[in-house]
Amino acid sequence: MQQTVSSAPVPSGVHDDSAEQLRLEADFEARWAAWQAPCKIHDRTIRHKLLIAAPAMTVTAAIVNLVMIG
Repeated sequence: MQQTVSSAPVPSGVHDDSAEQLRLEADFEARWAAWQAPCKIHDRTIRHKLLIAAPAMTVTAAIVNLVMIG
C-alpha cells in the first residue's frame, strides 16, 4: 500500500498556535523573573549575614572548646 504525502501549505491555524505558544512562553519568562527577584535579594542578604557570622561563630567555638578542655 502506498501513502501519498501532500506538499500543501500548512493551515494558518497552526501558525496562530505557535505564535500563541511563543506569547505564553514570553509571559511565563516575565512572571518567572518577577518571582525570582525577591528570592535573589533574600539569598544575597543571607549570604552577607553568613559571611559576617561564620568567623564569629568559629572564634566562639574555639574559645568554648579551649575553656572546656583547659
